Amino acid sequence: MQARVGWKIPRLVPAIVLLLTAGLLARPLPAASAADDPVMANIQTLWSRTDGPEARGDRGFLWGPNPLLPLIQEPMAGVPGDQRQVLYYDKSRMEVNDPNAPQDQWYVTNGLLVSEMVTGQQQIGVNPTRFAARTPAQIPFGDLDDSTGPTFASFGAHLSDPPLAAGQPVAQQIDRAGKVSTADAGGVACATVVQTTNHCIAAPFADFLNQTGTIYVNGAVTTGPLFDPPFYATGLPISEPYWITVKAAGKPTRVLLQLFERRTLTYNPANGASAQVEMGNVGLEYYHWRYDALLPTDPPSGLDPTIRTAENTLWNASPVYHYLLTNLAGGHYQIIPQDLTSQDAFGLTISDYHVVLLDNGLLGQEIHNSARVLAHESQHAYDYTASGGPTSANECYAFEIRGFLVESSAWQLWYGPGGKPNPANAFEQNANGVLSLIRNNPSQFVQRLIMAYKSECAPLGPGSPERFLTLTNLPAGIDSQLPVQQVFDALRSTINAD
Repeated sequence: MQARVGWKIPRLVPAIVLLLTAGLLARPLPAASAADDPVMANIQTLWSRTDGPEARGDRGFLWGPNPLLPLIQEPMAGVPGDQRQVLYYDKSRMEVNDPNAPQDQWYVTNGLLVSEMVTGQQQIGVNPTRFAARTPAQIPFGDLDDSTGPTFASFGAHLSDPPLAAGQPVAQQIDRAGKVSTADAGGVACATVVQTTNHCIAAPFADFLNQTGTIYVNGAVTTGPLFDPPFYATGLPISEPYWITVKAAGKPTRVLLQLFERRTLTYNPANGASAQVEMGNVGLEYYHWRYDALLPTDPPSGLDPTIRTAENTLWNASPVYHYLLTNLAGGHYQIIPQDLTSQDAFGLTISDYHVVLLDNGLLGQEIHNSARVLAHESQHAYDYTASGGPTSANECYAFEIRGFLVESSAWQLWYGPGGKPNPANAFEQNANGVLSLIRNNPSQFVQRLIMAYKSECAPLGPGSPERFLTLTNLPAGIDSQLPVQQVFDALRSTINAD
C-alpha cells in the first residue's frame, strides 16, 4: 500500500479492504438489508431470483456463481457523484447508477458490455450519453486463449447486416476475419425480426428468452418468466445469428452465436437439453478487456490510456523494471482506478483478486506520479507471485520496505538523487521526502514506516523478516542507487531492540 499524504496510513477499513476478502469468492453474496445497504440488497435479490440455490436447479447460470471481485466504482458522468457502483459476474456486470433511486425492477441494471466491446466505444456518461474511444475487443467467445475463432471485433462490420426473414434457415457462419459464408443451418431457423434493431432472433434464442422456470421471489420459490420483460437481461439483438467454430475446453466446437446489447447467447445442439442455450461469459470477457495490464508491445484494448501510459513510463525508465510489468500482463493482474481517499492510500494490491488499485485522482496528474505508485504496487504483486505474502508483522514491514525502495529508485531515475525540483503538490513532496530519508537516514525511514504501518502490519513481534530482506526479486543494481543494505539493517536493529 502506498501512502496518500506523508506517512499517515490509517487502519484499512470499509469500502475496499473489508470487502476484498477471499471468502466472497467461495460463496454467494452475503445477505444485506435494504435499509443498511440498498445496493447490495437489491443485487442479492436480483441474483437470487434465478441463480440462487433455491431456484436454479440444473439450469445454467444467468449471472454466475459468484462475483469476480467485490463492488467497485466506474466513472459515469451524469449520475450522482459521476461514479456508479458495479459488480462483475462471469455473465454480466450489475450496475447501480443512483443508490437513492426507487428500489424497483430497474434499480439494478446490467451493462451494454457487448455493444462496447464490438464498437470499442466505452460508455462514460449519460444525459447526454458520452463515450470514450477504445479498441474493439480481440477477445474470443470460447476459451480466452483461442487464437483462431471469431472475436467481438470480428462483428464490427456486420452490425447493419440485413435480417433473415422469419422462418428462414440460419445458414450462415462468420470467421475471425469477419468473413461471412454459407453454412449448414442445422435445422435452426429465424423466429422473428425485432424491428427496433432490424435483426432476426434465432428460434432457440427466442425460446430461451421467453421460457418460464423456477424463480425465487419474496422468500419463496415459484414459477414465472426467467426474463421479464424478455430482453431485460440481454438487451436487443445487435447482430444476426451466425454459426462459429470456437475453442471450448481446449477443443474445436461449432456453436450458433448471437450478439445482444448486453449479452451473447450460444446454442450447441450437442449439449444436454438444459445447457443447449447458454449465456456467454461477457462479464469476464469485458473485465479482461477493460482492466488487464498490458505491455508496451501489446495491442490496444479497453484499458484506460492513462493507465497504459503509466505502465509505459515505468517500462521505459529502465529494463530493470520490466519484470514487474511482465508479471502483471497477460491477464495475470488487472489495474483498476478507484477513489482511494477513504483509505488514505494512492495504491493497493489485492493478491486474492490479482488486482492493483490506483487512486483515480492521480490519473489527472503528471504521469510519473501514477508510475511511481505502479512501481510500488507492482513490486508487491511480484512478491506475492514469487514468494507469497507476508506471514508475520516483521515480514509485513520488510514487504513494504521493498515497495518503497522500488518506487524511490524509479523516482530517482526520473528526477535525480534530490527528487523532483519544484514539486507541484503534496504527493510529489512526499515522493521527494521518502527518497531523501532512504538516502540520508535509513534508520529514520524505517522508524517512520513502522509508525505508519503499525495498524496494517501490527506491532513488531516474533518471526524473521529475512525472506524479504534480500536483493532477490528487486530491480538489478538497486543497491548501487540506494543504501538498500542499510535500510535492511535498520529494520533488523529495530526488531532486535524490541
